Amino acid sequence: MTRHTWWTWPLLAYGTIALLVADVVVLWLVLTRTCTLPYEGGNLTRCVAGLSEEQVLATSVPAALALLAAQIWLFRRVRRR
Repeated sequence: MTRHTWWTWPLLAYGTIALLVADVVVLWLVLTRTCTLPYEGGNLTRCVAGLSEEQVLATSVPAALALLAAQIWLFRRVRRR
């Protein structure tokens, strides 16, 4: 490592974590856009494909990891050119 690059790895880690959180939030907002209350007065929700809101959140995390991998791959492809 040179003396100017010791700080690049922490910045990359912080950027990656922030991008992952943003991906989770965006996917969760997109997937819960169609959530409805099937029963009046209850707190049960039905979202995409009959999943509950918690199940949609649990689904959005692995999808966000896949999206993050694709974003990193695209960044590296563009950077090499």
